Amino acid sequence: MIDLKAIVTAQARACGFDLAGVTSADDFDADRDAALERIREGRMDGLPWYTELRVTRGTSPSELLPGARSVICLGLSYLGDDWPEGDVPPQSGRVARYAWVRDYHRVMKRRMREFVRGLEREFPPPLILGGDTAGEVVAAGASVSSLSVGDRV
Repeated sequence: MIDLKAIVTAQARACGFDLAGVTSADDFDADRDAALERIREGRMDGLPWYTELRVTRGTSPSELLPGARSVICLGLSYLGDDWPEGDVPPQSGRVARYAWVRDYHRVMKRRMREFVRGLEREFPPPLILGGDTAGEVVAAGASVSSLSVGDRV
């Protein structure tokens, strides 16, 4: 029997990802409810892009990609060799790690496309379904609730 998770993980590593996991495409009900409550309480004011529609879509993988049965979660570390050592001096700030590197959305999308092409070479469609191509790439933060997926993996 083919170990699909092992193949997915190996392909992810080959594309430079630090983390890879597979989980079900079941809705993330608890995450949806918590996020919608935060919106209703006004905790997301000032973030006009963070809407009820975005939350609802982002916590329902099958709404983003009808027929989805699994979600593959990929991760990259922001920590590089140039990260400063030691404590930060008082009354000074530290720039978030993701801001030290190239736009991670572009890096992730490029690597995810490479990842999908690798899986397509390994397995012909329709093993990988979605969109107008055999594999659909959804970047972190773009649509799906990446923290929810990461917690489930």
